[in-house]
Amino acid sequence: MSFEELRSEVHKTYMEYYVAGFKSNDVTLIDKIVKYPIAYIKNGSVKMCDSYPIDPKSLKKEKGWDHSVDWKFEVTAVNDSEAHAVASAPGFIE
Repeated sequence: MSFEELRSEVHKTYMEYYVAGFKSNDVTLIDKIVKYPIAYIKNGSVKMCDSYPIDPKSLKKEKGWDHSVDWKFEVTAVNDSEAHAVASAPGFIE
């Protein structure tokens, strides 16, 4: 597969599992595509986590946040078996 084909597949998978899991507060969907341990960076410190470190429902309630808009998605490395992607959504709807 070409880089663009792999990138497209990574984007589709990310939206199908990670974004859908976050929207529905279903971490089991997120767990299907995240390879643990992961580094969780917050307030200048790094913590290694063997499970997803955020409860989407609690975070959305704390922030008064319903869903994100203006998704930006970049695949920084990809091959036939794994990928590294950076995603952000600077805007959100209350």
